[in-house]
This record gives sequence, structure tokens and C-alpha cells, in this order.
Amino acid sequence: MRHSAGSQNGAYTRVGRWSMSAAALGIALFLSACAGQPAPGSTAPPSERPQPSESPSAAPIEAAPSARLAAGCDELVPPALLVPVFAEELSLRPIGFDHSSNGPVAVSLLQLGSVNCVWANDQTLQPWESASVKGYRGVHLTVVPEGEAPWLAYAETYSGGQEVPFAHSENALGPRCVAEIESCFFQALVGAAWVDLTITGVGAADTSNDDELVELITPLTDALVQTLSAEPEAPPRWTVPTTVLPLPADCTDFLSDAQAEEFAAAGPLSVGVFWDGPRVGQFNHGMNETGAQRCHLNMADSDSGIGYFDYLPGGGWGFDALHEGWKAAGTITADTVPGLRAGDAAVIRCGVPEEACTADIRFGGNWIQLNLTAYLPDQFMYPEGVDIRVGRDNIADFAAAIVANLNGAVS
Repeated sequence: MRHSAGSQNGAYTRVGRWSMSAAALGIALFLSACAGQPAPGSTAPPSERPQPSESPSAAPIEAAPSARLAAGCDELVPPALLVPVFAEELSLRPIGFDHSSNGPVAVSLLQLGSVNCVWANDQTLQPWESASVKGYRGVHLTVVPEGEAPWLAYAETYSGGQEVPFAHSENALGPRCVAEIESCFFQALVGAAWVDLTITGVGAADTSNDDELVELITPLTDALVQTLSAEPEAPPRWTVPTTVLPLPADCTDFLSDAQAEEFAAAGPLSVGVFWDGPRVGQFNHGMNETGAQRCHLNMADSDSGIGYFDYLPGGGWGFDALHEGWKAAGTITADTVPGLRAGDAAVIRCGVPEEACTADIRFGGNWIQLNLTAYLPDQFMYPEGVDIRVGRDNIADFAAAIVANLNGAVS
């Protein structure tokens, strides 16, 4: 596959290699996020577009989805059961804490009424960073209601007849652990709920092998299954308000190849969808059900590039949900983008070279997020002829072009 879902940038080559065990786990965990064929060729940007309001409003989106499970995070994974698993205290983290809920494609599962829970220590982890190097310890749980059909497709793809069925159900993969990387994994269908649990940094006890780690986390998975088994039927799914503007169908309707080349000062670039592999997994399910998509900014005929942008139809609520956290963290470097319509909003977060350079746009009730690769020359191998610093310096131009193209598309 060209880009794994575990690499949020999907746009660079990492210098160095994982161990075989870690690599195998990465494939098992993240291939499910891969999807589809490249998007059609580029289209020219519109030449005429409506004039923006002189004073764009940042009015928040009133309608937002909510979880469709009766049980909350601390009921699904009781905090007392985390104590024996880790050597330090973990806290339940808000939306946007990590890559599982910090962008339009990531929150597409939440738009379906899923539950996304993250407990972690005070370490933050970029998608390209190793948890063991950073000292990260955490638990990530996603529960998708009405998940039977996509779960069966996932299980058929990845079980391979090698997993030991979970004690409570044959519809399960795991729990399984890899002591070498201090991590455990569990995926299952419990009733109609599709569960995905990852535990990183396991090892408060004196554990030395995979079986001991499985024994350590089994009380946690037992409790999770028991709670989900008692879940009532999920309420109806949230629907996108009719006031939300439709988004165009193709990646190049958002940003053309020529525009990407101009602002990156590199080329030839191809803007399109470049996921390979099976079309299964929770990540892919969220995109399929909501119309969300990830568009890569790749060098033509290459597996690497300069970044990507995500979009989520009706996802303006996600922009609003994370906006206060961005402000509180002091990560916003610009609070507008030229061309915004009244009621729309945008922010740019590009102050730390070692982190992704990001532009978030709430357009017509939708959410678009552009991510350009971090500047880490000692860790990443960038495409030949690319100076990622140029693209990062021009992120406002990238964002303005996206806004202008969308204005033209809905006129």
C-alpha cells in the first residue's frame, strides 16, 4: 500500500525501519483504512466566484451529532481497571487529543454516533512517532453502532484463521498482545456494536511475554464486553442539516494539480486519492457512510508527496468542537483565510516546524482540513526537489485557493 492510516501525513517516507513484529502489527491495524483508486485528472480552477462578505461571521454550527450508545467512556472502560495495566495514571482526554479525532476523516465515525475514547498520560504523540520512544501510555477505544456488516467484512479480511476466539464470542479478534512493543489489541462485534481497542505502553506488572500481557488486560476486555452486551438498541443516526452546502465530488475540485505545484514550488504534483488495499475497517467505514475523503498531494507516479487534505460533508460541527482547544493551546497562527463567506470560518496552525502545518476551513457547514508535512529532515526522506518549508510558508495560499475553488463550485 502507498500510505497507511497510521501515517496521518500520508506524504513522506520515514527514515529507518520497524522491527518485524511492529511492522506486522502496523499492517494488521492500519491496512483497513486504505481505499479506492486515484481520483480523475485535474480540472481548472473557476475563473469567476462570488465576492466574500467584508466581515465574515464565525457563527458556530448549531446541529451536531451525539453518541448513540447509552454507556459512556468510563462505563465502557472503568478507570479502576486501568490501574493494574499501567505504571502511571492515565486521564480521559477530550476530542482532538490525538489523530483518532483531530480531523474531518477521523471524526467521520463520530458523525455516525460512534464513541471514541482516549485515556493517556501527559505525552502527546505525532502519528509518525514511536510510542516507546516518547514514553506514551494510552488506551484508545472506538465503538461503532450498527456495525455488523462492516465488522464481518473486516473479520473475513484479517482473521486468516489464526486468531484465538475471544471467550465471550466467536466474533472477535483477540485480545492479543505483543510484549516487544508493550501493546495489546482487541476487535470484536458485541451485539450490534463494532469494537476496536488498542492499549499502548502495557506493563505495570513484571510481564515478559505476550500471554502475560493478555492475562493483564483480560479483566478490562471482559468488562467492556459485559457492558456492551447490555446496550439497548441504538437511536436513529444524526442527519446532515439541509442548510449544509454540497461539496464537489473530486479532489481537484478543491485544489488543482497546478495550484499545488505553484504553492509547493515543486512538481509534477498529482492531487487525488491514493489509498490501496482492502476497503474494510472502521476508518474506511466512516468515510463510506459520510462521504468523507482524504486527498493526497503526491508527486506524480510516486508513493510520496507533501501532505493531504481531508473533508467531511456536514462536518462543520467538528471544526467548532475542536476550535476552543486550538485557541487554548495557543497553536493558531492565523484566524482567517481570504474569500470566506459570511458564516464560514478558518484557522491556520503552523507555528511548530516539527509538527504538521494545518489549515482548517469551515465552509457551508462542512469541514476541510489541509495538512502539510512536518519539517524533520533527520527523520523524513522528502521527495526529490521538494523543500517542504516552501509549501508550509505558503499554506495561506493553499487555503485561499481551496476556498476560492469551493466558492466557484457552489455559485
